[in-house]
Amino acid sequence: MSAQRDGLTLRQQQRLTLTPEMRTTLSVLRMSGTALQDHLEAQAAENPILTLQRPSAEPGAAASQGPSAYDLALDTTSAERSLGDRLREQLGLMALDPQIQEIAFVLTWSLSDTGYLDIDLADLAQELDLPPDRIDTALSAVQSCEPAGVGARSLAECLSLQLIELGFDAVLAEGATRVLDRLAAGEIAKAARATGLEEAALAKVAEALPKLTPYPGQAALPAPRVSLPDIELRFPEGAPPEITVLRGNARTLSLDEDLLRAARLESETALARYGAEAEALRRALGYRTTTLTRIVAFLGDYQIGFFREGGAAMKPLTRTQLAQELKLHPTTVGRAVADKTLAHPGGVVPLSAFFSATLGADSQDAVSAYGAQARIAALVAEETEDAILTDTEIAHKLKNEGVDIARRTVAKYRGCLNIPSSYDRKRLRAAARMRGRATPPG
Repeated sequence: MSAQRDGLTLRQQQRLTLTPEMRTTLSVLRMSGTALQDHLEAQAAENPILTLQRPSAEPGAAASQGPSAYDLALDTTSAERSLGDRLREQLGLMALDPQIQEIAFVLTWSLSDTGYLDIDLADLAQELDLPPDRIDTALSAVQSCEPAGVGARSLAECLSLQLIELGFDAVLAEGATRVLDRLAAGEIAKAARATGLEEAALAKVAEALPKLTPYPGQAALPAPRVSLPDIELRFPEGAPPEITVLRGNARTLSLDEDLLRAARLESETALARYGAEAEALRRALGYRTTTLTRIVAFLGDYQIGFFREGGAAMKPLTRTQLAQELKLHPTTVGRAVADKTLAHPGGVVPLSAFFSATLGADSQDAVSAYGAQARIAALVAEETEDAILTDTEIAHKLKNEGVDIARRTVAKYRGCLNIPSSYDRKRLRAAARMRGRATPPG
């Protein structure tokens, strides 16, 4: 029997060290203008060093003109909680390892409004210098929150998570998502043969399908409220483009410099904490302004065809491509463009719309998904009463133009554009023609 010895050993361990300032920077960058406005109002109400400067309809307008319509709307609209806020509340109540909880918080800042994870886990693991299994554990925590299906990386995973929440076995839920088309069509026997699962179990899944939603985050979205674009891009004649961050810029907050100097001399007091939080928030707003300005400056040059000619001229672009050009991390780009809108001479467009897949094999003739949707809308607008295009015919025309697109993709994009099917368009045109004939002359 050997005796145990006490001794010292060296062990290398990786730990996530998200400082409070880093957490503030990531959170501010990810927030939409509306959510950030609410956050800043809460911080200014608590922190005596901070004073919030609200945006006005006319920059530089005289105070004697009274509050702007935007100010009045903010004063009469209740505050909202974002999907991320609700998830972080739930995560805060879980008995999680502190490191896992911090990673889970980072993931909540990378969710789309529909509830899907808008970040590559490998990129996040690299950014945080952590092993992938820690990221996976944090994702599982996020996916255990309500609403069910949130944090999914694909439609199949989203529906699988919802089926598990309804009490179905994980293996059954995952297998059923591979044959959803057959289950929806009532082809239970074919689905069973394709998956090796029992018909009775798949029949119960088919009954549960109407209870599922492909967009779990929408159920948690607040009601729409008065809003302004987050950033503006203008093209003055004979001058360089002008970029203005309208909401959440570095001028949004002002700091009481006397109190701030006093706070810097303090330690372990409330005033010292307020001073550190105020300076961190000001730096976070500055970083947000700089990052958004750099991204929009690149888009203004790269997508100049879109700004001059419209949606059909949108060039394919990925977040990774833009990140490489600006020497940013892809996750930073993802946070920066999420839930933000850009105002330009042609209207207002989400920043996320500038990033879409390539639909052309030849890089010179490549077309973005946004551009394909614009082309579909144009083809439908050019239809005549006797020449209504089917989805197959639209796909054929686009392929002749160099756009590699399937009929089902045309149907999906048509649905996104709220364009009726060819059958319904024929009926609508026929009804309009009959109404025109019934109208008396003069």
